[in-house]
Amino acid sequence: MKERDHEAGGILLGRRIVDSENVIVDQVGEPSSSDVQARFRFMRSKLPAQRLVDEAWASSNGTLNYLGEWHSHPEDHPIPSTVDLENWRQIALRVVFEHDFLVFIIIGRVSVRAWEVERQHVAIRQLVLISV
Repeated sequence: MKERDHEAGGILLGRRIVDSENVIVDQVGEPSSSDVQARFRFMRSKLPAQRLVDEAWASSNGTLNYLGEWHSHPEDHPIPSTVDLENWRQIALRVVFEHDFLVFIIIGRVSVRAWEVERQHVAIRQLVLISV
């Protein structure tokens, strides 16, 4: 992310590893033309994202699921804002999803950080990212 870039974001699609709490992100959605992107704000449009989820589910015979969301922050080491935290809680309460948790990733200028939001308690905890 460059100095003056707008925030961006999208959804995460993938699968949970059987008999584990680990997930694999297979597909990362890109911003749509109807998303709101500004220097310090990103608001995802629901309809294009839902279309992407529905298409992935259908084309994968029900193996690709909605795992969560990602967005960028114009800071080196991203920290979720109060708006981010409330949005994540609302998503965990409203959205239909297969697992007991959702993953939210924020991409900073230097590091990438992830958080897990539990369905039942809407508890939020930071995760350690493993990439291959």
